[in-house]
Amino acid sequence: EVSADGLTYTYKLRPGVKFSDGKASGAKDVVFTYRTILDAKTNNPSRTELDAVKDVTAQGEDTVVFTLKYPYAPFAQRTVLPIAPEHIAGKQDVNTGAFTTRPVGTG
Repeated sequence: EVSADGLTYTYKLRPGVKFSDGKASGAKDVVFTYRTILDAKTNNPSRTELDAVKDVTAQGEDTVVFTLKYPYAPFAQRTVLPIAPEHIAGKQDVNTGAFTTRPVGTG
C-alpha cells in the first residue's frame, strides 16, 4: 500500500514464511536487512538504489513500513532484495562474516 503523497510504503508480509534453518521470517528481519544495507559501513551496491529511504520500521511481526525522503516512483522495484535473518546475520560482521558465503534464506 502506498500513501497518497508517495512517501510511505506499507507491506504486509505473508504469514508462515520460514528461513531454511526453520526459524520464522518476519518484519524484524526485513527491517534488519534494509537498515544494514542503508548503513554506510556496509559494502552493498544496493544502497545507492535506496537513497530515497528515510526510515524502515516494523509494525508488529508482519508489517513493514518504509518512509521516503521524497516520492520515488521506482521504489517498489527496490524492495525485492533477499531478506537476511537477523538471528544469524546480526551476530556477524556484515562485510566479512560467514553469512556472506553460507547464507540462510527463505526461497
